[in-house]
Amino acid sequence: MRHCPQCGEALSGGVCSGCGYGRSKQSTSTPVDPRRHLCCHEDRGQLCTKPGALSSSTHGAGPWYCADHFPPLRSGSKSTPPGGFESLRGLTKRVAPVLPAVDFEAIAERQAIEQEGRP
Repeated sequence: MRHCPQCGEALSGGVCSGCGYGRSKQSTSTPVDPRRHLCCHEDRGQLCTKPGALSSSTHGAGPWYCADHFPPLRSGSKSTPPGGFESLRGLTKRVAPVLPAVDFEAIAERQAIEQEGRP
């Protein structure tokens, strides 16, 4: 028979009758919101039904928004990248050089001519 590690009395069913060791604790947390994984954007009383995956909170508390309604992404002005688009084009040319054009018709014709002489 096992004994309670706190008061030393015998455990019946894993629960101590003296101090209550082993009893499950009652949940005192608030009920879970059924919309906790959805976008919290509201327009004329209608809530967005898309999944909310973006938040500006750093501790995970929300509010959560979809990509269409996330405030930092909804700025009305279009912003250009630092240095402009020409600097980005220059980077892509350095990273991925343009390959020479491949003439697939010429390759197919060459293969047909080579196979023509074979039995």
